[in-house]
Amino acid sequence: MTHSPTPDDVRNALRAVIDPLTGQDVITAGLISGIAIKEGKAGFLITIDPRQQAARAPLQPACEKAVAGVSGITDVTAVLTAQAAPGDPLPQGGVGPERARAQWNLSPVENVQRILAISSGKGGVGKSTVATGLALALAAQGLRVGLLDLDLYGPSLPRMMGLHDKPALREQRLVPPLAHGVQCLSMGLLMEGAAVVRGPIITKTLQQMLRGTWWGAEGQPLDVLVVDLPPGTGDIQLSLAQAAPLAYNHGGALLVTTPQMVAVEDAHKAAQMWCKVHVPILGVVENMSWFDDPAGQRHALFGEGGGQALAEAFDLPLLAQLPMQPALRQEADDGRIDAARFAALAARLSSR
Repeated sequence: MTHSPTPDDVRNALRAVIDPLTGQDVITAGLISGIAIKEGKAGFLITIDPRQQAARAPLQPACEKAVAGVSGITDVTAVLTAQAAPGDPLPQGGVGPERARAQWNLSPVENVQRILAISSGKGGVGKSTVATGLALALAAQGLRVGLLDLDLYGPSLPRMMGLHDKPALREQRLVPPLAHGVQCLSMGLLMEGAAVVRGPIITKTLQQMLRGTWWGAEGQPLDVLVVDLPPGTGDIQLSLAQAAPLAYNHGGALLVTTPQMVAVEDAHKAAQMWCKVHVPILGVVENMSWFDDPAGQRHALFGEGGGQALAEAFDLPLLAQLPMQPALRQEADDGRIDAARFAALAARLSSR
């Protein structure tokens, strides 16, 4: 019977690798985190103080060699990443060193300066509307912006951006079409009908859309790539965290929720996921915060205080409270959202 390697097998193998600075093995020294194994491929982080990078650089090949000897392991990826030392200033956004560790693939996405991943725990909270409106508002500030719709099962970007044509191909890479000054790519532009796909295909599709695409232009990289994620904490979120350094250049995740406790509880789970994979959370957006009727009376249809409670629970800023607006619904259906509705949110994120 073929042995299926486990994280404990990897840890046991790594105990043979000695940290030159402490004289301890790398497990005891607390340098290893994020061990993951899938289909014989192992990956993990070696987190060090950036001031000790030269002395500890040999740990990466040594760790990979040790784990390669584990029965059932066919491929090893060890990522050597720097973490701020205790007492060092926090990065922008108020996210501590534990959350700011880089990801498995530390190479920035070609021609992309910063990634903003728009996330939610629950569907139906307006995450795609926030992603689209934010992308348009950032473009209205004069930034070069891309919008990547990774909600493979329920893509909304084509409708919200008024797009219909499939992306062109150049040198086996996708050329994202331009809409309202924003480069756009979505599964809804690549295929018709439902996307009936499983985990391995999801990962390949994400890699193609993220790194197999001509983002920006020669000498003109995107300032921001806004990524619209599906709800939940599944394959796509994890694959994105492993495929791109979301913390690069003050990027990270943005949590969208409604004030309703059902949505807030699910958003808690999304926040916990980003913390576990060491992705900075930039803040919280509370959507559908209230509705103003024609007489000017304000109604909190989904309750009050949910976004603030979520922000306080994770020591995050509440970046925006967005009201329910029938005109916004119509704009999304018509494929042209008024960027001014999201100008304040875009300004806050641009300054971070």
